[in-house]
Amino acid sequence: MKRYGWFLLVAVGAALTMSSWAYAQARPKPPSRTQKAKPPEKPYALGVGVGYVKPEDVDGTFWLVANGRYKFASNLAVEPEIGYWRRSEGVPGLFEVSLSDFSVGGHVLLLLPAADRLQVFVGGGPGVHFLRGAVGFFGLEASETETKFGVHLLGGVEADVAESLAVFGAGHFDLVSEANQFKVYGGLRYKF
Repeated sequence: MKRYGWFLLVAVGAALTMSSWAYAQARPKPPSRTQKAKPPEKPYALGVGVGYVKPEDVDGTFWLVANGRYKFASNLAVEPEIGYWRRSEGVPGLFEVSLSDFSVGGHVLLLLPAADRLQVFVGGGPGVHFLRGAVGFFGLEASETETKFGVHLLGGVEADVAESLAVFGAGHFDLVSEANQFKVYGGLRYKF
């Protein structure tokens, strides 16, 4: 984990440096006489998504994710997240080996407006991964569960398609001891 310490320190330093620039860029400007005033932003959002996960030493598979978002400043938000993936091989009922991960994370995001209806976000935070491995043979199963802590780094793009609805795409890297994971996903976010 020490080798990621410098990377994490540089990433946090860059995010903090960019936040002051982004804050200056994101300050609302008063509308001109010919422009309509924008409606106030909605601070809460719920999102669901699906994507691809490539865990370390395991073939890739589908990933399901759900998150909430609370925008507490003009360009900062917190985003709790839950996700799940499962990968299995074998012949069901005869012989099967599976690995699954239920993860919970808490992220702080830097939101950077890129265009009128487009926003870029970067961030990270801690995560907990509940990993489960199982082996089944003729209906008998043996399993083991392990809880691992890690750091999540993420970035993506969000585009408003309606006043309260946005689509998003993101990349996610989870630094977890002996279980690193790379994820790409997309989904819908409802703002209220």
